[in-house]
Amino acid sequence: MTELYNLNFLTSIYKNANVAKRLENVINAAEIVRIAKESKLIERERNFDVVAFVCGFLDFNDRGSLSTSKYTINNFRLNYYGKYATNSISDKAFHNQIRKPEFITFIERLLIRLSAYIGMDNPCTVHQELANLLSSLGISDDVSVDGSTFFVRLSCRNHFDCNTVGRKRTQRGVQQENAGIKVHVAFSNLTGAISHVTITEGTGSERAQVRADEYAKGTLFTTDRGYIDYDGENDYSTRNQFHLIRYRDNIQGVITEAYDGITMTPIPELIGESPSCELSSTVSAEYIEMMVVRKGEDFPVRVVRVRTPDGNSSYYGTNMSKDLVPAKALYLLYRCRWEGSEHTFKALQSGDGMRTINSSIKDIIVTFLLGNLLTYTFKQMVASVAKRIAKANGSFSILRIHTVFELSEKIIRAFTNGTRSSIYDVLHKEKDRIIESCTRKEASKRDKQAFKDLPTVVKTIGNLIKGRT
Repeated sequence: MTELYNLNFLTSIYKNANVAKRLENVINAAEIVRIAKESKLIERERNFDVVAFVCGFLDFNDRGSLSTSKYTINNFRLNYYGKYATNSISDKAFHNQIRKPEFITFIERLLIRLSAYIGMDNPCTVHQELANLLSSLGISDDVSVDGSTFFVRLSCRNHFDCNTVGRKRTQRGVQQENAGIKVHVAFSNLTGAISHVTITEGTGSERAQVRADEYAKGTLFTTDRGYIDYDGENDYSTRNQFHLIRYRDNIQGVITEAYDGITMTPIPELIGESPSCELSSTVSAEYIEMMVVRKGEDFPVRVVRVRTPDGNSSYYGTNMSKDLVPAKALYLLYRCRWEGSEHTFKALQSGDGMRTINSSIKDIIVTFLLGNLLTYTFKQMVASVAKRIAKANGSFSILRIHTVFELSEKIIRAFTNGTRSSIYDVLHKEKDRIIESCTRKEASKRDKQAFKDLPTVVKTIGNLIKGRT
């Protein structure tokens, strides 16, 4: 799997150098120009207005419902000129500007700047409840990793590696292999922030994109079956980290210990069997605790088998002790990933416009994808500040921040204007709309029973862990 781009928000060389102390200095015009010059994007004042470009980015991407056919460079340019730019340049000059590799560095530094300012100020307070719970287990962060594939133009194959899965595409009567890229995002369930993003071609092994060695000890990594690295599981313990992985249904190995996950009653008939073996009618446990030894390994790993409502089973592997995190709590901890990576990608695609722009140039495609992340981070910051101004107590929903709340031109201009009074003035006027748009609504009884509601999941995990300890 060829890597096209990588950014770690936690270890970036720009992180400490770009922390804004005051709200009005986070993304004002002077700072935008300064960062553009430091990134070598612009060397002197020109007709191309980099501040207007950032405003246009935030505005254009906020319309997540914009169809792929309308998500084009030309429509972006028309929006840029129609609302924000005062000087006009030729189409060729505009295109030459956005294809510069320095544009990637510029957007990257803006992203780090916004992310560093937000820090731990997460408007989704239920995440803080989860943080407090996991902290008692020695877990400092819960990072969910997931990816999403995006098709690109077939002509991209002439410029960079973009192999992907899926049926062939017919172009001008000729069938050709499809072209695509995959965006991998690591999301913190505790801070509500994106911690790293990697862009690769659309095929190949995804396991290297977890990048656990770039994170601090105490971090819990929650991933699905696509990111499984059996050989590297023991490395988590070596680094004093934790992992929680959903295995494939054909998980291999031999069971050496088996218990009912609720009562901890031994199930001797499973000893020596495969973790995915067919269960007899005498085994009625909904959660089965197992210790499994895989071929070629001399150490057992913890696997929890969960009986699903349709009568099948799902399997979860971890290095967390069953004495601290019982089987059901482990399963529900994995369910928190739904709020993290699953909702993050839905927010990015449905609310912040994440899709590939109509270009065959890699740097332009990456620039616009980073622009989607910039919109995501900016909206997180606006929601946090508005909640603080309104002194609102309710927890915000990540999905609602990005799919219900819409940025206004006044909000964008207030932050780039660079005066505290203008920011507070517009947020005071719009705080009711923002609070109503972003506040998490009471979940349905059905969602609570299915553990699709994060507050219910966190509360249940807490009760289970307290009951065990």
